[in-house]
Amino acid sequence: MKRQGFIKGSAILLGMVLITKILGLLYKIPLTNLLGGTGMGYFASAFSVFTPVFAIVVSGIPSTMARLTAENYALERFSNMRHTKRTAFFLFTIISAAAAAAMILTSDFLSRNVVGEPSTKYALMCVAPSIIFCTIMSVERGYCEGLQNMIPTAVSEVIETLFKLILGLGFAYGLMYHISDMYDKTGMIFGTAYENSRQAASAALPFIAAAAILGSSIASAIACLYILISGKIKGDSVTKQMLQRDTIT
Repeated sequence: MKRQGFIKGSAILLGMVLITKILGLLYKIPLTNLLGGTGMGYFASAFSVFTPVFAIVVSGIPSTMARLTAENYALERFSNMRHTKRTAFFLFTIISAAAAAAMILTSDFLSRNVVGEPSTKYALMCVAPSIIFCTIMSVERGYCEGLQNMIPTAVSEVIETLFKLILGLGFAYGLMYHISDMYDKTGMIFGTAYENSRQAASAALPFIAAAAILGSSIASAIACLYILISGKIKGDSVTKQMLQRDTIT
């Protein structure tokens, strides 16, 4: 794992922000054109529930992990540094999995009583797994940043945004065409009949919004897989000699 100085690290993160903002625009504009105001309402409502839940689970993880990692590295407490990471990984994986499961199991309640739109439950179920993947990435990113390595954070952010663009739009458009074909052949959408294409198009929006969000969740999973594999392959720059002179035995 290669360490960067302040200027180089900042430049890497700045480049990441510029790339992800551009990719984000390429994602949001066609998605808004596809879903319209009502469909984007389903999309935004799901994230309005996801965001506070995720914030509770992940609050402070990257900064705390970065601070503890940097402190242990500076004091040559390398074993403790790795132990802290393993503990955080184990603890927050369990917490995030419990939060995701709770969100899925209560999706019907949340959609009816919090969001006020029962059809939002499909989007809530699709966004819930992101809690797990994003929490794991937060632990890994904080660890790498504490070692002054911004590349895993930057690359994983770009990968996540890129696959969100590809998969989110791909799933949304793919399902839209599938539902359109289904209605043309049967006059129904997932077993429910509709009098005209306008009603059918309106009824399809919650499913299409959920498909776009499912693509985002899979994108988070891919980025999470990258940062985990990258960490295993490249390591954390701690050698056997460094462990031997560890100040804590």
